[in-house]
Amino acid sequence: MHPIGKTSISRASFCPVWVCLVFLFIAGFCGLAQGDVSGQGARWEPKRTRVFLVSLTRFKGGDVAPWGNEKRLDNDFVALFERRGVPKNQIVFLSDEQAESEKIKKEFDNFLAKSSQGELLIFYFSSHGGYNSKTGAFTYSAYDGKLPFQWAFDSIEHSFKGSHVLMFADCCYSGGIVEMAPKHRSAIAYACLSSTYSHNVGFSGWRFFDCVMRGFGGSPVVDLNGDGRIDLDELARFTEKHMAFVAEGKPMFTTTNGFNSKLILADATGKKKDPQIGQYVEALYKGKWQKSEITDLKPGYVKVHHTDKGSTYNDWVTADQVRPFTFQQFQKGSRVEAKGSNGKWRPATVMESWESLQLCLFDGSSSADDEWIGPDKIRAAGKFGAAGSSSNFSGKWVGFWENSSKETGKDSLVLNEDADGNIKGTWSGDVKVNGKRIDANTAQLSGKTAKRSYEFVATEQKGAISLEYVAKRLDRGGSYEGKSTLTPAK
Repeated sequence: MHPIGKTSISRASFCPVWVCLVFLFIAGFCGLAQGDVSGQGARWEPKRTRVFLVSLTRFKGGDVAPWGNEKRLDNDFVALFERRGVPKNQIVFLSDEQAESEKIKKEFDNFLAKSSQGELLIFYFSSHGGYNSKTGAFTYSAYDGKLPFQWAFDSIEHSFKGSHVLMFADCCYSGGIVEMAPKHRSAIAYACLSSTYSHNVGFSGWRFFDCVMRGFGGSPVVDLNGDGRIDLDELARFTEKHMAFVAEGKPMFTTTNGFNSKLILADATGKKKDPQIGQYVEALYKGKWQKSEITDLKPGYVKVHHTDKGSTYNDWVTADQVRPFTFQQFQKGSRVEAKGSNGKWRPATVMESWESLQLCLFDGSSSADDEWIGPDKIRAAGKFGAAGSSSNFSGKWVGFWENSSKETGKDSLVLNEDADGNIKGTWSGDVKVNGKRIDANTAQLSGKTAKRSYEFVATEQKGAISLEYVAKRLDRGGSYEGKSTLTPAK
């Protein structure tokens, strides 16, 4: 289901990982009547806001997997709202053992009972999530059991005295709130933003928290039009693109009953000092290219925030250690193999493309099971060891190399590729290389010796391999580029 105005935003991992469901119920703006919330130039008024936050990293017993709670941001999230002026007695925060099912429901009902007309409500739930494609039911995991997504809507409709509800959801299948909100025929206006698509498991970590906090905190990178103000629509569009890059997930966003998507959440704290800040790239870290966000610059150097595989470290690198993030985008109708929520490669058809993600309909499945797939989990059909096909990279290759110093010489390459596109081998006689195919004709490889580290892009065309590489000198600093052209050895 992909109506205009809905977008999915977080990346799926094969197992349910950190889930944060954010329902922000924020009430009232500047003491005006409820209808004024939707007016042009309307601003969020913290003093007339209620925040209900549930965040779990641990669960009762051993049936539900916990996740690391180091560098958790939920306490910072609460502190941000307090700094912005939300009264402490209008914030409830339940975490881990405090978040048992019955306690959550009781605390929420009591919280809503204290609400007043003109308030805007914030409810945040961070946990695992579930989805039944046969029934269409979505669930959250509490500390001791499950709560249906519908529970939150039912409680709001029954007890909330305000008129506007802003909901943020960060969990597997969190897009369920975006699909459910328009189905409620009530006077309440909803705005819902999820961390991932309604049919995707999610691997968000604390990244979605980070997006929402940047928006309410006034980060200049969220001020997409540069007017010095951050509105709800800008937060949604920033989050969508950010989560697609860092977590390979596609968030969803919608508003109902005239909820003003241009509601101003914060004034930007300033302007970006350089247009490149906030761009998504790849940067070298310990000899490997990592997904990264540019956060600062100075002559000859770039500061990056490495985001790959849950990493949250920052690093200054030289300008030549940064390159554009590239990926293959498939045309609608393309036949592919994709690794979905069950962790297995399956044949599928591409139904839609957005940024680096592809919406895939798996063979033998209905649209109730379609998923957005990131670049690491999709490949052209029949190119990766599938029945009746052979790898284009496996084998022995010979040819010549030339580097940026105009030196040349004979070259060799021996590669082995498995059915999942993983590649290992030897280059130039003694350099061990390994990597992975990234599309039907391209692989990324890396290698290292005592004096050099190498990053390669191998492209196979018409039975030959073009091997372009960057070599970094480990013994005396500096780097250079090279290229090899190779054909099958006889």
